[in-house]
Amino acid sequence: MEVLRWVIIFVPVILVVALVIRNLPKAREGSPPSCINNLRLIEAAKEQWALENNKTNSEIPKWGDISIYLNRGDGVILKCPQGGIYSLQKVGVHPTCTYPSHVLP
Repeated sequence: MEVLRWVIIFVPVILVVALVIRNLPKAREGSPPSCINNLRLIEAAKEQWALENNKTNSEIPKWGDISIYLNRGDGVILKCPQGGIYSLQKVGVHPTCTYPSHVLP
């Protein structure tokens, strides 16, 4: 009876620990949705910058131009959680990430 009680207690705990350990590397990598969200923030910041500064679609902002619209006046640039590098592109063109599959729809 005592052995059965230990089995009932420890088997679920061991299964949960195994699942956490198995999924830990995926959690550390970051996820494409967070990169996509960064790209959306960058796109919105570019559009706001263009509207407020009467810019045309042929102009490419610099990170310093849009940082105030990203609530990052500290000069910190958004980073892809998987190591991709963002490119701002022209106004009206989606920003890009060099990591494969990180693309705005």
